[in-house]
Amino acid sequence: MRSTAELRILWAPACTPPFARYTLHGGGVVTVDVLVVDALKALNAVLIDWDYRTRRADTGAYNCRQITGGTNYSLHSYGTAIDINWQTNPYGHHLITDMPIGMIEDIEAIETVGGVQVWRWGGRYRGNKDAMHFEVVASPAELVRGIRSTTTTPTRPNVASGRSWWSRSSCLCCSASVSYSALRRHRRWSLGSLTRRPICWWPGCRSCDPRVCVVPPMDDLVPVLVVVVSTAGAVLAARIAASAQRSSNKMRASLDAATAQNAAQAALYDGYGDLSDHYRTHLNDLDAQLVTMQQAFRRATEEHAACRSDLATLQIECAQLRHDLDILTAGGHP
Repeated sequence: MRSTAELRILWAPACTPPFARYTLHGGGVVTVDVLVVDALKALNAVLIDWDYRTRRADTGAYNCRQITGGTNYSLHSYGTAIDINWQTNPYGHHLITDMPIGMIEDIEAIETVGGVQVWRWGGRYRGNKDAMHFEVVASPAELVRGIRSTTTTPTRPNVASGRSWWSRSSCLCCSASVSYSALRRHRRWSLGSLTRRPICWWPGCRSCDPRVCVVPPMDDLVPVLVVVVSTAGAVLAARIAASAQRSSNKMRASLDAATAQNAAQAALYDGYGDLSDHYRTHLNDLDAQLVTMQQAFRRATEEHAACRSDLATLQIECAQLRHDLDILTAGGHP
């Protein structure tokens, strides 16, 4: 398949008329190169068969601009690429689309009379996915030869056949088997979307035949919704139970930690109590020793006072004896 660089060369120059306006199924209006009109009609036939409605507000084609994140001209500048419903088919790292894969494969199956593929889908890019984007990969000369009529015959099964939609499609079963995280990540399915758009194919859902995913009648949809809601309820209940178990485990771990901390504090307080009893006993001993020392000091003070009294008496007697000795020495009579 041709590269974008080769297509730029084949369709050069960019931003040059003539262009033509075309209204797609649902009301989306696009402007393309006049040589692309027949290919666009074949694509629109597939949209009509799948009843995939384009929106005028977010569908377009010709736009003289550079590629996203680059400097070369986008294929939109040549009028050979269209973007369909970009609000629900955004550009990004992950593939998000509301287009049935069977419809996309029908568009990719459109060929020229010479057997050359006409359209390439941006959702198959190796890097970022461009789900809104379809681009012509045939040359102007190949398109001029015409579109092979057999490729524009829809491959979608007849919805009005006697077989029920459920017997013809297991896509919803595949959707129900996808994990809850996948539902949130890809945003391709909701209860409300089932009543107004085809049931989408899912990446990793290998048992589905995406070509037979159809909008079911409401009479058949109700029991399926019951199953889906029950499944979703079971998943939600399991998630709530798991969350409650995790919370319980955290609370139990916190309680165990608090219990261990309380035990450690109690042991510390017991140690403080033993130490306090020891200090209290020692203090009582010191108090008893202080009382004994006070009593001894009091007795010593009393003995000191008695000794001072005795000393004063001895001093008086010594003075009297010294006086008598002085008289005798002088030859007198005391």
